[in-house]
Amino acid sequence: MSADSATKTLNFNVGVLGHVDSGKTSLARALSSTASTAAFDKNPQSRERGITLDLGFSSFTVDLPDHLRDDSGGQRQYERLQFTLVDCPGHASLIRTIIGGAQIIDLMMLVGGCGERGCKLRLQSAC
Repeated sequence: MSADSATKTLNFNVGVLGHVDSGKTSLARALSSTASTAAFDKNPQSRERGITLDLGFSSFTVDLPDHLRDDSGGQRQYERLQFTLVDCPGHASLIRTIIGGAQIIDLMMLVGGCGERGCKLRLQSAC
């Protein structure tokens, strides 16, 4: 977590993870108000192959909920809450890219795709 004291914004980096074609990039695009130059599969190879190859970064900001405000001493520590979405590749062969991004991720959002034939979310345990 990081904070920008000038704007009093608390930031959380949220990893957007899931299987290939589960809608991770579409969800990140729908939620975001700001995008980096690498967001939403702008890489030509990603578009050509139809899959996310690199980490993509985008964000949205909301007012900090009242129950999280610390008004001690008459000063608010934060006024806004920013979620930076880290759109991760879903293909197993790109696991090194995902692990590289894990160092900056504070929270994770697991996306399960639901298509015409319904939801088919499979979870596998290494235990």
